[in-house]
Amino acid sequence: IGENTELSGGVAFVRDRVPVDSITQVGAGRTSLGLFQASQLGLITPGSPIFNLHNLLGQPFPTTCEQFGGLIGRAAFTSTVYPGTCDLNVAAGGGNSTFSTNPVFKKTLYNFSFSHKFSDNVMAYATTGSSYRSGLPALGSVGLSNDLLMPRPETAKSYEIGLKTSIGRNLRINAAIFQIDYKDQLTSFENVTYYNQVEKKASLTSLAFYRNLDSRVRGFELEVAGKPTDNLSLGANLSYSQIKSKGGLAPANPGSCAGTAPVSATNLINVCPLVAGQVLNQDAPFQATINGSYTQPIGSVEGYFRFNLAYKGNNPNFGNFPTAGVFKGVPSYAILDLFAGVTGQDGAWELGFFAKNVTNKQVELSRSTPANNVYGAYAVAPGGYDRVRVSNPRELGVSLRYAFGSR
Repeated sequence: IGENTELSGGVAFVRDRVPVDSITQVGAGRTSLGLFQASQLGLITPGSPIFNLHNLLGQPFPTTCEQFGGLIGRAAFTSTVYPGTCDLNVAAGGGNSTFSTNPVFKKTLYNFSFSHKFSDNVMAYATTGSSYRSGLPALGSVGLSNDLLMPRPETAKSYEIGLKTSIGRNLRINAAIFQIDYKDQLTSFENVTYYNQVEKKASLTSLAFYRNLDSRVRGFELEVAGKPTDNLSLGANLSYSQIKSKGGLAPANPGSCAGTAPVSATNLINVCPLVAGQVLNQDAPFQATINGSYTQPIGSVEGYFRFNLAYKGNNPNFGNFPTAGVFKGVPSYAILDLFAGVTGQDGAWELGFFAKNVTNKQVELSRSTPANNVYGAYAVAPGGYDRVRVSNPRELGVSLRYAFGSR
C-alpha cells in the first residue's frame, strides 16, 4: 500500500486427528521401605497424625517387618542390605493400565500483519493471529480416571504492536507490547495427588499430566543493542509478562483450598477454583539480561572478555505446592557469568576460561511435598520430605577447541 506500507495475511484450515494407545505393564520386583516405628522414623509418637489415625483404626503399632507387612497386606522381610528397613516383593501386574482414544478436531487459523516505515530507520507494526495445539495424553500417571487421561486442545488469539529503530550504524532499539488470550490452555500439573484406581492407593501425577485453563497474558519487551567502538558490544533485553486466570477449576492437593479432602475411591482428585484475575506465573514476570563483549588483538591472536548478567524479579511461583498448600514465592535474584580467552587466526582454535554464577547465588526455585502413599491409611500424613529444585551453584571451567579441515 504505497512505498512504505505493507499488509499481509493468511488463513489455514487444520484437521487434527490424535490417535493415542497407551499400554503400561509392570513386572515383578522388590522395594525397601522404612519400618513405621518411633525408634526408627519418629513418626508414631503420641499426638502425631499417624498415631491418632492408628488409634482410630484400632491397629497395633508395627515393631517388626512381619507386622508391618500384615498392615499393608503384603509379605515383608527384614532387609539384609539396608538395616532398619523392610523388603517387600512387588507382584507383576500391580500397575497395569490400558487406554485408547482417537479424537478428531477441526480449526481455522489466521494471521494478519500491518507495518509502516516512517523512515529508513523507524518502522512500526501491528499483528494479530490465532493458534492451536493438540492435547497430550497423561502418560506415566497409572490408574487415572478416564476423564482425566486426555485434555482438550488449546487455542489462543494474540495481538502485538511494536516499533523497530536503528540510530546510526551502532545503536538498535526495538520495543513491543502484546496480549495473548488462551482458551483451554494446556498446563502441566506435576505432583498432584490422585487416587490410583489400579493400585487402590494415593499416587502422584507425572510431568505429562495436563489440564485446561483459561488465561490472559499481557506484557512488553524492550531490546537495546549498541557498539560504542569497533571492539566493544553491549546489549540489554527487558521483558515483563504476567499471566492471569480467567476463571475455572485446577487440580490441587488435599488442603490447598476449602472442601478438599484425602483422595479415595469416591474422591479421585481434588480441584480448587481459580478466581478471575489471579496471577498464574510459574516464572518471574519481570526479567532482564545485560551482556557485553570486548575483543582486543594480541599479536597474531585475539583476546576476548564477555559477561552475561541475568536478573529475575519476584516470582509468585503459582503451582508450587509446599506443606499446607501455601504457595511460596521466589525472591528476586541475579546470576553473573564471565568468559575470557583467546582465539587463533581465522578462529582455527580457541582457549577459554569461564566462571558461571560467579557470586554462587543459591535460590530455591520450587518445592513440592510428595504424597505418603506407602500404606493407604497413611496417605493423609506428611511424608516428612520435600522435593526441591534450586539454582545451579558456582561453576569454574576451561575449554579448548580446535577445528580440523574446513571451517
